[in-house]
Amino acid sequence: MTAARAAGQATAGPPTTRQRTAGRAAPDRRGRLTATGRGVCLALAGLIFLAVALVFERSDAFMAAIILLAVVAAGWLGGRFARPPAAFQRAMTSGTLAPGRRVEVRLAPIVGTGFIPAPDSVHDLTPWLEAEVTSDPTGAALGYSFDAPGRGVYPIGPAEVAVPGPLGVVSIRYRTAPPAELLVAPNLVDVQVAMPDSESDLPQART
Repeated sequence: MTAARAAGQATAGPPTTRQRTAGRAAPDRRGRLTATGRGVCLALAGLIFLAVALVFERSDAFMAAIILLAVVAAGWLGGRFARPPAAFQRAMTSGTLAPGRRVEVRLAPIVGTGFIPAPDSVHDLTPWLEAEVTSDPTGAALGYSFDAPGRGVYPIGPAEVAVPGPLGVVSIRYRTAPPAELLVAPNLVDVQVAMPDSESDLPQART
């Protein structure tokens, strides 16, 4: 299994009152590109070699700069035009849950969209909780589980799946699986109240 860390570091604690998810943007099936550490290093190295070639008139440094910058450009162009559309739908334990109950969440690709089975990271939960997200060997779905926190309404999502782009120069991030809400409430307990048989059994107030 490929493990990826869900977004967010734990903050002061989970919310205890009703909160709604902010930024309910439409899913982005085409994804957006972000530079990776490798891409930034290759670009900087290419610029350094180019500066050396221009200052010291070194043809070998110029060729190295051209190669490095060409790799960066190829990675960006490949990520821009070759990335497949991807979208996921979230299935999770439904209904009103009791605190501490195990919640199972599954992110499955929608039929007709692409899917890359080895994501770099999966962001689905909000910062009040972390979860370990796993994918099966075939890449058919992503999933994670966690224990329901204290009572309240908790926002989950929208999910963001980041996959490596061509040559590792860029990362493609898909914003998908619209937000959902998790309702946690205490268990209901029936309490039997004995009613008095007559008025004489009622407590009398003193005057």
